[in-house]
This record gives sequence, C-alpha cells and structure tokens, in this order.
Amino acid sequence: MSADRLRRADRLVELRKRAVDLAQAADAEAVRAVSEAEELARMAEARWSNAAAQPPNTRLSSAEFAAESAWIHGLRERADRAEARAVEARKEAEQKRAELVGAKGELRKIELWREGLAAKARAVTERKERLAADEVAARTARRTET
Repeated sequence: MSADRLRRADRLVELRKRAVDLAQAADAEAVRAVSEAEELARMAEARWSNAAAQPPNTRLSSAEFAAESAWIHGLRERADRAEARAVEARKEAEQKRAELVGAKGELRKIELWREGLAAKARAVTERKERLAADEVAARTARRTET
C-alpha cells in the first residue's frame, strides 16, 4: 500500500510542478504587460506634455483655438487612460505573483509530505530487514545449541 501512496504522492508533485510552471508563465506575461503599459503611459504623457508646453500661435481664430484645446484635452484623456491601464496591469501582476508564491508553497508542502511517506516506507522496510536478519541469526543460534 505504501508504494501506491508514494506513486500517488509523486503524481501530485508532478501536478503541482505543472501548476507552478503555469503560474510562472502567467507571472512573466503579467510583468511584460506591465512594462508595455508603463511605456505606453510614458509616451502618452510625453505627447500631452509636449503639446501643452507649446505656446499657441498668436493668430488663432476662436474655432482654431477651440480645436487645439480639444486636441490637447484629448491627449490628456489618453494619457490618463494609459496610466489607468498601467495601474490595472500592476494589480494583475501582483495577483499573478501571489498566485505563483501560493503554487510554490503548495508544491513544497506536497514534496515534504511525499518525503515523509518515503521516509516512513524506508523505516518500515529497514525494520522488516532487521527482523528478518534477527530471525536468521536466532535460527542459526538455535541450530548451533542443539
């Protein structure tokens, strides 16, 4: 029965290793998404900053001034949305990191459980071998006495 338990424990360890691998891949993807979102946010902020820093032409009609103002306002909204996406990506990355840590913890627990089962199986086997050796020695001693 202990051999079956060890096989089951080995199978559980393999499943937990797969879960860790999947969690590592998801974490790496989330980190990549964060860097992309942060880069897009920096670019959008720079675009807005450059456009807002330029002085308006001195000869603008009110319609041209309104159009330019709306364009700069649109750039600001894009920068804000890009920053919000970066914040969401960071939250997602933190969640994926926590899932990875949890998966690694579960793997370690299962590995320790399996090691305990293996140690118990070895102890039982060693005890049986000692008992068998003692039995052989006792038989040999009985034969020599008679």
